[in-house]
Amino acid sequence: MENQRHAYCIIAHDQPALLQLLVHLIDDERNDIFLMIDKKADPARFKNVEVEHSRLYVMPSIKIWWGEDSQIEAEMRLFEKASQTGHYAYYHLLSGADLPLKSQDEIHAFFQAHDGKEFVEFWSQPATHDIIQKRLRKHFFHNYNQLPHRTLGQNLERMIQRNLLSLNKHLWMKPRISSLPELRMGPNWVSVTDGFVRYLLTKRNLIKKAFRHTYCADELFLQSVIWNSPFRENIYRQGECTGHTGENDVFGCNMRLIDWTRGTPYTFTHEDIEELEASPLFFVRKIKETDQQLIDFFLQRNKKTSR
Repeated sequence: MENQRHAYCIIAHDQPALLQLLVHLIDDERNDIFLMIDKKADPARFKNVEVEHSRLYVMPSIKIWWGEDSQIEAEMRLFEKASQTGHYAYYHLLSGADLPLKSQDEIHAFFQAHDGKEFVEFWSQPATHDIIQKRLRKHFFHNYNQLPHRTLGQNLERMIQRNLLSLNKHLWMKPRISSLPELRMGPNWVSVTDGFVRYLLTKRNLIKKAFRHTYCADELFLQSVIWNSPFRENIYRQGECTGHTGENDVFGCNMRLIDWTRGTPYTFTHEDIEELEASPLFFVRKIKETDQQLIDFFLQRNKKTSR
């Protein structure tokens, strides 16, 4: 049935071989795949991404800058396109550096058993309060990489960057967030229901006004919208999260293995295969396509679990 299908929404900017592996591992007749490649990337490197069983939709590219609101726009466009294509049981937002840890049979069975739950992770309050306030400032010059500075000397570049960041402190304005009285923060990689995606899209204008020119707000906007909505009651949270645990956080509520204790986040390698095999979570972030031993592990595992 159409409403039992899953939508995989993927944002990628490099590692085309890893992206093809990701697509291969989620290529299933029960899935549709929506792919956006960063416009800054060479499109020729991604032209061989193919599927056999899923329906693949390649989205028009936009330039996506780390830490900027273009990340929010990319995610919203993916959700919008997917919701216009069908009514999906779940929408999984992934990066091109992610891979599934379980088979599609296991993934579909789990989400069907937990139908209606929203798999969104939240970092603890009040520990993130000050971070949220800093990120809400209007960072007009935070993405220095966008500026045409490649031909400048290194020392001159650094001087310009310091002055721009200093100037930014005097220009920031508080965003319009009156409709989101309680702000929350967490990783932007989520698995959410059709109902919530459609609700999120109704808040598009609010999101643009509140988070335009903010810093890394892709880790704020969705958490804040769902926390201030009726879907808050459906968040998968009640002691069910089984990922890495930090001093104040319980990780894994988004069913993703992301390790913030060994990196920002940590890149898993072939030395972590036992940990990956033992994880109860469904997706891992991050992987490098150059780690052939790890790639071989995923390929071999897929052979054992394929339908």
